[in-house]
Amino acid sequence: MYYAIGHFSKFIPPGSVRIDSRLMRAGLADLSTKLEYAAFLTPEQAIVVIVLNKSNSRYPLNIRDTHGSANAQKIINERSITTFIWQPFGVKPQHPISVQGVKATPYGPAKGGVLL
Repeated sequence: MYYAIGHFSKFIPPGSVRIDSRLMRAGLADLSTKLEYAAFLTPEQAIVVIVLNKSNSRYPLNIRDTHGSANAQKIINERSITTFIWQPFGVKPQHPISVQGVKATPYGPAKGGVLL
């Protein structure tokens, strides 16, 4: 647990917002119960994806953003946490919006996101 919190506190700076991310893996419907993940857009416009593998098996993963500016293939080791960071080319956030006092930047499938 200590190392997991370390990934979030080290790689997701204040002001970051969570962005859309989806696990898309043909034929492995149960993979979503083995891997947990979250994607964030930092104030510096970098994308951070943190993947937690809770199982005793390794899984191949192909990470790409919907703008096509990043594509990474990686084996996610058993019982591990892995962080991916990249700066997308030409991606600028939309104007911030406020929902009940919480600021967020629209960033979804139509505007950009991350596919795992």
